[in-house]
Amino acid sequence: MWIAVSRQCRFMEEPLYPSSGLIRREAIRQYTIENAKILFLEKETGSLEPGKLADFIIVDRDPMTCPESQIRDVKVLETWLGGRKIWVRPTQVQN
Repeated sequence: MWIAVSRQCRFMEEPLYPSSGLIRREAIRQYTIENAKILFLEKETGSLEPGKLADFIIVDRDPMTCPESQIRDVKVLETWLGGRKIWVRPTQVQN
């Protein structure tokens, strides 16, 4: 998502076509609703609506409001598919 928004590639010093960057809402839509359409699954998934599978992630910060430079550091804390938790980020033990 950070690359789609910032147009900053890992191995380039300057952004690549910065005017082509997506706004954050567009980037999330591409990863969710638009991917569901590509897979012909838009009636079952892609957005959180009654009757659809509850597929979502919980992250450690809000990618819609955090500084753009922090988007690349957003960590997934939990993954849910069909309303069931299927993955939790292991917690690190503090010494």
